Amino acid sequence: MKYVLLLCLVMIGGMACHKSGTSATSGISGSANYDSITLIGSNPFTNSQLQPTIAVTVGNQMLFGGCGVPDRISDTVFIFDAEKDQWSVTEMGTGHGFGGAIAVDSLIIFAGGKASAGIVGEDGVDIYTPSTGKWTTAVLSQARYSLAAASAGSIAAFGGGQTGPNGVVATVDLYDAMTGTWKTSALSVPRTTLAAAGAGAKILFAGGEDNLDQLSDLVDIYDINTGLWTTAHLSAPRSLIATAVIGHQLIFAGGYSGNGFSDAVDIYDVSTGQWSVSRLREPCRYNGGAASSGNLACFFSSYSMSGSSDTVDIYNASTGGWSSVGILPDNRTTLCGAAVGNQVITMGVQDGLPTTAYYYQLK
Repeated sequence: MKYVLLLCLVMIGGMACHKSGTSATSGISGSANYDSITLIGSNPFTNSQLQPTIAVTVGNQMLFGGCGVPDRISDTVFIFDAEKDQWSVTEMGTGHGFGGAIAVDSLIIFAGGKASAGIVGEDGVDIYTPSTGKWTTAVLSQARYSLAAASAGSIAAFGGGQTGPNGVVATVDLYDAMTGTWKTSALSVPRTTLAAAGAGAKILFAGGEDNLDQLSDLVDIYDINTGLWTTAHLSAPRSLIATAVIGHQLIFAGGYSGNGFSDAVDIYDVSTGQWSVSRLREPCRYNGGAASSGNLACFFSSYSMSGSSDTVDIYNASTGGWSSVGILPDNRTTLCGAAVGNQVITMGVQDGLPTTAYYYQLK
């Protein structure tokens, strides 16, 4: 039985996160405008070696799940409530390592992935309701891991992935949060380690690899109003792309290309249906993904051809420009990050040390 532990996580050292400011809105106009990000403190989880790999935000809550431990994936989820300025812990049905997670309406959904360090995918779905702290469950149409998740409107989509070492699939599971119903669809081509993002009435699945380990530049675009699919192409084929959503802009940054890492950034404007292309400071892959709020998207813990980096790359949707700042803690790997209002939290790890929450402020 799933339940929320009333015990808050014990933290030592560093400083606690401040209460969040204005939350981001659905568009750039009227959203909070920020220019930079600053590291303001950290707190180690003194009772935990768990390493969250998935971060999702809904309302004032940030959820960190997909926690890796030796030989298995834990079902533990850490929750930070920005309004109350406190942490709590909950447990879902399974771990969802290498799974998909997304917020839709007032829910957070974890789907698929792995429950252990093996090569077998799972079909479990755990749905969290922040207002009640309760979990419910469902089942994907096909067990798989390395799938991608995105949402638009009341629709959450979980696409692609693989059932095993050679079982790359095109399956897309669609959940309607308004009706609580599921249906299935399919990508135009089976792909794994792909990226997904959604806004307005569109959900995009981009890049990835096929059954022959060939990188793809294909983008499948699902219209939640018509239920129809169209296709487009990235500026360069790649997998393991980091995504961020700012208003009507869907950002697909970096990733792995056939010759190493990529510096390509493809930006899709949902309101116009147009693509634009930008470049990163150097070819890289973002291990920690991205967190966005207001007009900024912050991409964490990049790996370039020369190794790991302490640099955060910042995309400003108001200007269309990029900037960089070296603020990540030394010798730490950022696993994932999330944002509420003007505050960002990332999870960082170092061999032999407790997982640490790092607190940043957007300014």
